[in-house]
Amino acid sequence: MSARLIIGTLALALFAPSASLLGQDEEAKSSADPTEHLTALADGLRERKTSDDDIRHEADTKTVEAIDHLNLDFKNYGEKDQKKVADEVERIFKIRTEEEENRIYIAAAAFMSDIGPLGEEPLKSAMKVKHLEKRLEVQVMLIESLGKHKNPKNVELFVDLLKEEEVKVVVAAVKALAEYRDADAKLRKEVTEALVKQYANTHNLDVREKGKNPVWRERLLALEVPMNEALAALTLQSFQSAPEWEKWFNDNRNKKW
Repeated sequence: MSARLIIGTLALALFAPSASLLGQDEEAKSSADPTEHLTALADGLRERKTSDDDIRHEADTKTVEAIDHLNLDFKNYGEKDQKKVADEVERIFKIRTEEEENRIYIAAAAFMSDIGPLGEEPLKSAMKVKHLEKRLEVQVMLIESLGKHKNPKNVELFVDLLKEEEVKVVVAAVKALAEYRDADAKLRKEVTEALVKQYANTHNLDVREKGKNPVWRERLLALEVPMNEALAALTLQSFQSAPEWEKWFNDNRNKKW
């Protein structure tokens, strides 16, 4: 055997992953067990069924902590356990709480934003849960969490939300659309056009009222920073007003991005 062949054989032996090494990731993934944290989750949700504010507060803390643990360990669960965990956390959106008690929903939404494809449909479903529809803080979190999935199929939903009356919902939709900064040029143009149009409309309505109508003035002030940041992320340009963005987009909409 030649010296070159011997060296090559030794190199393969040294650097080729063994069967045991190849299986380590899958073994580690399937070795994690969510039972303890799922039990804590169930306990927290059961214990909150009381009229005692202190007990309910402690129960919600236990629930949120369980969700956080499940989130941290999620990538190490096997596929069946991942689905089970996602299903159990999704159940939280259907549980009714006092109107000011939103912590468990916020934690569940954050969880769904982090776990990949399994979290997408639960977020969209939660946005339609009747008792959550008027919880502004929760709706904002659901929208922003769904945006982190960066699914092109959700762009139309976010664009529709730009027309909502509640400005905090609009801001959440703007932030969700900013997540498409790494999308292909065609999609980024579509998203940019929708944002520029809504930004310009709000600005023009404020101008029409000469800045004296508090509704449009406050709306424009609330939108300026998130709009400017979202458009900058999508276009790598930097402007500070709706007219500037509108002019730039009209001048560049047909150019290569």
